[in-house]
Amino acid sequence: MTPRRREFHSREHALPRPGQTMKSPFHGSLRRQRFGALFSGAEQRRRNAHTHLVELVRDGERITAMHSYDSPRLIEGHTRPLQPPHMIGNRMITKPNSALIVVDKVDHVAIVSMNRPAKYNALTQAMYSDLNDILQSADRDPNIRAVVITGVGTAFSAGNDLNDFSVRDDCQAPVQRFLRTIAGIKVPVIAAVNGLAVGVGATLLLHCDLVYADPAATFHFPFVDLGLVPEAASTLLLADFVGARRSSEILLTGQKLTSEEAASWGLINEVSTEPLDRAIAIGHTIAAKAPQAVRRTKSLTRSRLHEVTTRMTEEETFLALQLNSSEFAEVLTARREKRQPVFDARGANATAEAN
Repeated sequence: MTPRRREFHSREHALPRPGQTMKSPFHGSLRRQRFGALFSGAEQRRRNAHTHLVELVRDGERITAMHSYDSPRLIEGHTRPLQPPHMIGNRMITKPNSALIVVDKVDHVAIVSMNRPAKYNALTQAMYSDLNDILQSADRDPNIRAVVITGVGTAFSAGNDLNDFSVRDDCQAPVQRFLRTIAGIKVPVIAAVNGLAVGVGATLLLHCDLVYADPAATFHFPFVDLGLVPEAASTLLLADFVGARRSSEILLTGQKLTSEEAASWGLINEVSTEPLDRAIAIGHTIAAKAPQAVRRTKSLTRSRLHEVTTRMTEEETFLALQLNSSEFAEVLTARREKRQPVFDARGANATAEAN
């Protein structure tokens, strides 16, 4: 029996466990022995959350194997047919419905897929935690020499799920930890933008070393439109890619960019009809080079880390104020009522005052 793939599951979307009799949580040592240490830190932090399942493929069926802490052996649980294959680029993968973050490893390249297509890969706090843990583990793993980030379905990411979003003064909210990790990670990160990239789906690209996008992809920084302020140090970094004038235009007007515009303005490297395949190919090219030379070269190109994280904190201070403001409330109300928001000179909700 050989493993077909490796997957990282968000806590609230664990696979079903019919007939499961385990009483103790998953002990990480056997899975690390079988699958490597890429996810070991995250798994250890979830030991008390739920029993972890190891997905294996044998004779065309997915075998869900469970591991007991009391009894350190793999136990075959329920079996079910493989899910219909899902196409990403020219790669066919099987996609379990439960995994919001899916990780494949091809040689020295880790491929991280945001897998919430029904919500256009809008990011929840659990997904941010998983992404943060995966990137940190990949950065520590000498066998991982490049990371590719992409989305499943028609979107790269629609940004934050505003029903599950928060920031904290100590910068320890999942989204804040993820953004600081991707800003400081030493292993090269390559983005394959397969569709729309909105909000943090666009700003996280500023922390990727290379970006390849589908011709139909769009890039949107709609923070002011939402009554919010930009995040991920985009008020600092966007100008590095597109220039100060264009950065102001994008952030203040909420202008949406096409792939061709993003490429001509310098926001992305290249438009590709198969962005994931292109990103993986570049990942293999980088992985074949001297790994320490690559990491040190990247660190030199990212020498403004302190300035970047300071700007993130400044943005998050204003973001927290805006999340509790009448402006943001008016935007949400206007969207529910299918009308344009109305603001007075002080930024208060003129419509609410009129009522």
